[in-house]
Amino acid sequence: MKSLLFTMLIAGLGLSQASFAKSDVASVNEKPEIYSLGVPVDRIWVPRINGFKAVGPKQVVVYTSPSKSYLITLRSRANGLRFSQAIGVTSTGRSIYAKFDSVVVDGFRYPIESIAAIDKATAKSLSWKKRKKV
Repeated sequence: MKSLLFTMLIAGLGLSQASFAKSDVASVNEKPEIYSLGVPVDRIWVPRINGFKAVGPKQVVVYTSPSKSYLITLRSRANGLRFSQAIGVTSTGRSIYAKFDSVVVDGFRYPIESIAAIDKATAKSLSWKKRKKV
């Protein structure tokens, strides 16, 4: 009985690895897509952040109300942003300034390079994608 269970377990592992296609694995030559959308703004007035969505290692969409969202581009890659449950954003007098404030992920500060106002449909359509290096 134990040998039958062990054989089924090994066969299951073999099938699960066989179904993992090579196209599912990101190669070294692929880079994350960087979006350049919306109207660039120098600062946003934010009494409260209602949510966020990581769309790349250097970009995050921040929701300030049900109808307002902003695409924030960071100066450098934020490790752990993709799987982060929560982020922090530094602010000055309830305003977030591009090139001055930072996004905080897992205790590390990542300076904001730019901020762009985007509409709700655009924010919803953005996702973490990979593109091939040209």
